[in-house]
Amino acid sequence: MKLYIDKENLISLIKSKDNYLFEDCQLLIRRELDVQYNFEKSEIWKNEYLLAWFQRFGDGIKGEHIFSSPERVYPARPIKSNFYISGGGESFNSIYLIDDEHICEVIAEKSCVLIGKIGDEVNVLERLMIEKETRAISIESWKNFCPKLPLSDVIIADTYYFKDKETYEKNNNELIEALANIPHNSPLNVVIITKPENCDKRINLEEEQKRIKEFVKNRTCSSTSSVTIMTSNKIHDRYLITNYYRINHGSCFHLKDNGLKKDVHSEIKSHAIRNNEKYSKDLISIYQEIALSPVKCVGDKKSNLIKFE
Repeated sequence: MKLYIDKENLISLIKSKDNYLFEDCQLLIRRELDVQYNFEKSEIWKNEYLLAWFQRFGDGIKGEHIFSSPERVYPARPIKSNFYISGGGESFNSIYLIDDEHICEVIAEKSCVLIGKIGDEVNVLERLMIEKETRAISIESWKNFCPKLPLSDVIIADTYYFKDKETYEKNNNELIEALANIPHNSPLNVVIITKPENCDKRINLEEEQKRIKEFVKNRTCSSTSSVTIMTSNKIHDRYLITNYYRINHGSCFHLKDNGLKKDVHSEIKSHAIRNNEKYSKDLISIYQEIALSPVKCVGDKKSNLIKFE
């Protein structure tokens, strides 16, 4: 995962060293994130806070840490309120700590990418510290379990999502509803992948795609929200992947009348952890293959995580 940070935001973060989460934030930046500093390296010697940070910061750096000349700063200045759309898929998976209070507030309200103004640095990075494991049977609702992180895309890979008409209707897409409540006036792209032989013949996938899309559009207040349903024999385990985290779920994502076993676990894995992100990218590469040759594909064929023909 990549962090784009302006000079004044980094100075603000350094000044928060008395915050009990400061060391965790520093370790996250040093060991887990790729970082683009939106200023030139020569600026370090002009500021005592920057000088102290980078002198201490020297050991144990993993990943790519680069400095930017003014013409390579990202997002480019002046910042547009939809800059991440033209930046491609990686733009939706990144963190932005930006010296522009108005733009940060406008984008944060949409809740589609993770962004923070000066003074928000610790709070923004803390939101990615979401590692969690629990027994699936103890999950009362997806609304309470899923992280409240910004959301632009979700892939649900579940071999039994449409397995039984009664179970499917009783759960009423509770998982998708919980996620669709997060973005505001910003589109959400939903991709569901399941096995063709596990689809109840009484469920019409074309009709379900249209129905799911309508309530996702209503929840997100965005007419450009999309839903795609694919079937493939290449999936086996159950995963949910968003632009900022992954959920490993040992059973079907329907919580009601699903015959959940007591030893089935669910895990939340933050993409801010390098190995977690790599695992999710490996899964996405499998889903990318499926998108190019599905058994069946209905819907909008739209996602920032995978590409369709």
